[in-house]
Amino acid sequence: MIPHQQRFRTIVVLAAVLVATAGCQSASQASRSATTPPTTTAPPTTTAPVALGNPWPQIGTAPAEHHAILLMGDSLMGGTALTLPPVLAAHGFDTTVYDAHVNGSGLLDPMNGYFARDYLALQLQAHPDVDTVIFEWAGVCDDVCSADALAYGSPDFFAAWQAAASELIHDARLHGLKVVWAISPPPPPDLNRDAPVEDWSSQAMRVFVTTLAAAYERNYPADFGVTTADWWQALSDTSGHWQKTLWYDNATHAVRAGDRVHLTEDGSTRTSTWTTAALATLYGR
Repeated sequence: MIPHQQRFRTIVVLAAVLVATAGCQSASQASRSATTPPTTTAPPTTTAPVALGNPWPQIGTAPAEHHAILLMGDSLMGGTALTLPPVLAAHGFDTTVYDAHVNGSGLLDPMNGYFARDYLALQLQAHPDVDTVIFEWAGVCDDVCSADALAYGSPDFFAAWQAAASELIHDARLHGLKVVWAISPPPPPDLNRDAPVEDWSSQAMRVFVTTLAAAYERNYPADFGVTTADWWQALSDTSGHWQKTLWYDNATHAVRAGDRVHLTEDGSTRTSTWTTAALATLYGR
């Protein structure tokens, strides 16, 4: 396993170059020395009206048994939750889905007054039938980082983030849960172009943090032994770039809402389908 500081230095240089030049290169491109790029098919030779979306993932056989799934994350998880139950059902899954996302939350910040581990424990008390949990956070750090207790985007920030992820996965497993971690999708490159780069809330810094966080998440199967759902691949084009609209199924589909961050119904269907593929893999083991 690559030591944390060495891995951070390797990925941070590449991610910083991506932010400076393109703003939203794929997480796989931002961390070629530490992650495996997502598998995509070559674009067709015909010219599509908009950027080509990645082909739909292969979804394995649905499990015969019922599963109760808990969702924890930010507003992107909330957007996915809108279509996940029908997408699961369409592929033959018998599930109950509990949506415990908190808009604007981050892994290090309180969620409805509770830190992630305590919030998970409360949700499991409320839903004792849960046997699977899906986590996702796109790198937001509001309360902890804005108080200058932790420099946003610093090595210490990422060390704390990875430690929190490890502890949360450990807690889930102590409860006997199966775990999926969703790889955050690419952020828009130009949402707040005028904000100073040194401002933690600037879009340049958010692009940097989300890109680097996604690179770390690609290592979670090796680092933490969890299954990942690749929302980056679900919402990016075949080159791994952020797009508001994608061309697939012989039509143009808006996958991001007007604010360029949140999901449309088509975007939600994309992340839900990649999540369903991850669950099929997990349950098939």
